[in-house]
Parts: sequence; structure tokens; C-alpha cells
Amino acid sequence: MPDKVARIGLLDLLRKLRKSRRRIFSTFITTYSINLSFYENVVLRHLEAAGSRLNVVLADAGELAKAFANESTSPRRAGTDYVLIPTRASGAFHPKIIALFSEEGLSVALGSHNLTEAGLTRNGEISATFGFERQMAPVNVSVPVADYLMECAGELAPGDLRVSQRLATRLRQYARRGSEGDADVAFVSASASGALLLDKAFTGRELANAKRILAMGPYFDDNLAFVRELKRRAPKAELVLAIQPSHTVLKFPARMPAGVRLRDSEVLPFDSPKPFLHAKAIVVETGGQTVVALGSANPSAPAWLADGDRNFEALAVFRGSPAKKIVLALALDQMWKAPEISKQQLKQIELRSRKEAEEESPTPDILIVTGLWQDGFVTAQIGTGFRRIKAVSAQIGGASEAIALEGISVTKGVLRFAASGAGTFTLQTAERTGPVIIVAASVRDLSQTLVSSETARLIDELGRLAGGAAPSEELLNLCDKILLSPGDKSEEPSASLSSNRTARTQDRPSDSEAYTPRGIGIQDKASSTG
Repeated sequence: MPDKVARIGLLDLLRKLRKSRRRIFSTFITTYSINLSFYENVVLRHLEAAGSRLNVVLADAGELAKAFANESTSPRRAGTDYVLIPTRASGAFHPKIIALFSEEGLSVALGSHNLTEAGLTRNGEISATFGFERQMAPVNVSVPVADYLMECAGELAPGDLRVSQRLATRLRQYARRGSEGDADVAFVSASASGALLLDKAFTGRELANAKRILAMGPYFDDNLAFVRELKRRAPKAELVLAIQPSHTVLKFPARMPAGVRLRDSEVLPFDSPKPFLHAKAIVVETGGQTVVALGSANPSAPAWLADGDRNFEALAVFRGSPAKKIVLALALDQMWKAPEISKQQLKQIELRSRKEAEEESPTPDILIVTGLWQDGFVTAQIGTGFRRIKAVSAQIGGASEAIALEGISVTKGVLRFAASGAGTFTLQTAERTGPVIIVAASVRDLSQTLVSSETARLIDELGRLAGGAAPSEELLNLCDKILLSPGDKSEEPSASLSSNRTARTQDRPSDSEAYTPRGIGIQDKASSTG
């Protein structure tokens, strides 16, 4: 249970990483919409300053295509300085997770925040954080979060199963170093298969015995199927929907089941007037029990119910005393008696929502796949439907270059061509109107993240002395062998570059400030989308 509940700006937490004594070696961020310029020029710089050498971004493939469609929003450092993975779902790839891996364990933020400037600074967002301060995330959160990230990411080195497996193994090992499990909180996720999110987050008894249910979020499915299912499973409950008249998307309010009350969420306290309330939460009260689910899921069928067009989602679910404290700290209890949405307001919401849907731009015809640069060649699985490559260009280290078509091959769906380094590559093919984008990371760079932190510091010095040249694999293994002396006690195997040697876990000095193990807050800056 948290020591305190406070207002938290996630970008402020990331800024503080560079001043922290705890060093991180890898970061994973999942998002639906994305601002690549903001990530590369702001967020990634904070992560690198905190010591992270393996930075991974997983984004919805459709939203990522929109970023690549415009030169001003296309990435400049993808493949070379971080791994960018387009993720496809039958619905939407929608989880919002920030996970920081260190030798002490895992720090996690679960919430409604997209990887955009608005999402991390200006929108009204709710995020639950674990392990950003003194105590690491509890293992019943950190372990399933790491497993979920590995499931979503797939092969981190596509085409090199050995490196991919060793990276995943190491990340899972450090996730198991968190604090003791916390029975008051659970990580709940939805992916391509498995139980419905609604069944994972709440028990049948909790819904059947519910006296009050509050659902908050900006987006509803057209048929209001999720609201109807809540009403069916919780027939005795007063059902309140917290909506923001200026932003909520509700195209067919006439389909709302009888007895549902619509309340104005703008009564929630914010430092700035009327930000875009992008926060998502569900509160279930049974009388003796309170359950709060915070995270990425809107009150919609694709998030909570769908067997077909199902979203990927991620939630933190709290019960008992922490859940009641969260309700009070976030002022969610005010929503039960907030002003009701008038018929005139509801009509305006309906007209605006339908107009926005008509004006929504289609997803660009861009196929984005991951690849791997190794020994002077890029390989990528692009499928068997391609027979003629018309042109290839590369974006490497901020510079563009054309690649000769001679030597390019597609064998059993695997594309292969020579390139001077990792980066992003654009293919024009005879079979597609739009381009094929390959984001290729370097297997050498990925492999170097497997060495111990002591060896990593030595690598930096060797690179500086050698004018930036990368050390050979033999030298890296020798560094690990010397630095990891036989007398060192270990907890788990280190994923070194050659064999399963043991890694030393050093105790970090404690910070002088008073920290709390976990915080939950609403970001409350100015209005925007995210």
C-alpha cells in the first residue's frame, strides 16, 4: 500500500532520473499515439543521461504509420539509438507503460499517458507509479509487466533468436529483483487472446454485489456495448459515467441503457482550467469493498469485451484501503454528485463526435516492419508478396543515402541488402502503392547491452580512447571475465556475450530524501490531445 498519494507529472519523474543514484540499463515504453520528435529530443535524452543503453518503444502500427507519413514527424534516431517496434492488434495496440530496468529491479508507470508531449505534460492523465523512488516495484507487478512487454515486443533482434532470447532472459531476471509482493495491487493486461479484461479486473461477485460504479474515459464504443454489459453484470448498482462535454466522444447517446447517469467530469480539481481529460478509471463499490482500475482502457467494448477487434491494454487494479485512499486523493468521490449532463450538452456532444469521426484522416498506406543490421547487411521479414523492389533509401545517423538495387534479394519473404549501418530504410515496391519502412537495429549494439554495468563503463572508455570504435566481442568477454571475479557472489546468471557467467549485484547508496514506494496522481496541466 502506498505511503502517500500525490499529483505526479511523468515527465518530471523522467527528468529526475539523471540526478538519481540508481542507474538504469534499459527502458521500455508502450504507447498508442506517438510524438517521435518529443521522444527523441526530450524523453530519450533523459533516459540516456540516466545510463540506459537499450531503449525500446512499442507503438500501434497504424499510429506509427501516421508519424512516418510526414517528413517533419518521421524519426531521426530510430534503429541507431533506440529500438522502434510497430505493434499490430486486431483492435488497437493501446497499453501505456513506462518500464525502467536497473540492477535493483524494475520501476513502472501504468496509466493513460501516451508517448506525446501532451500525454506526459499537459493532459489530465491518471498514472500509477511503482519503484520510481526508494523501493522498487513489487514483484507481483514487475514480473508480469516484464512478461507482457516481452510478449508484445517479440524478437528484439528479429532474425537472431539467440540474442533475442538472451535479452528477454536478462530483462526478466532483473524484473524478479523487486520488493515483496503487494496483495493490494495487481497488474492486469489484455492481448490477442485469453480472458476478457473485464473478467480479469473484477470478479463476478464484486460486480453482482456492486452498489455504485463509476466509469471515466473520453471514448465510448458506438453501440455502448461496454456500458450495457456493466449494467447487466451489476444490476443493483448505480452506474455513473464521468464525461467531459468539450472532448468526450459519444456518437449515439440514444443507445444508452436506462438508469445510467452522466456526470460532468470537469468538476475534478485541476491547476489549469479545463485540460483535455484523457484519464481512464473504473471504481466499483460493493459497500464493504472498493476496487479501482487505472490504466489505458477506455469505457469501450474493444478494450474490455471484444473477442474479435480486441485492444491490447494495461491496468493497475487496487483493492481495500489503498483503493479507498486513491478515490479520495484523486477526488473521484466528487463524481457521484457532480452536475448532470443536460440534454442540450448531450446533443452538442453527439454532433461534435460525429463530425470528428467524419473528419478523421485514414491510416496511410505504409507498412512498417522491424529488421536487423548485422555484418554489413540488413535483413527483414517483409512477406512473400513482394517480387520487385523499385527503390531503396536509408536514413542513417541523420543522413539520407540511396542504396543500389544490385544485390537486393527477397527469399521466402526475407529481404536482404547491404547497408553501411543500422537505421530506417524506405522501400518502393511494384506491389504496393505506399512504401515499406524497415526499422533496423544493430545486433552489435543490442549484444553490447548484455554485458555487466562495470564492463559497460569500460566499453565507454575504450570507445573514447579508440575514437569511438566499438570493442571486439573477444575484448568484451575478456573485460567481463576480469571484472566478474570468481569470488563474487551472484543472484542470477549474467547474459554476457559468450557464456553464462555470474553477475555481481552491488548495493546502491541510499538517497537522503524521503521517498515513497508508489504514487498515484492526476496530471493537471493545460488542454491538448494525446
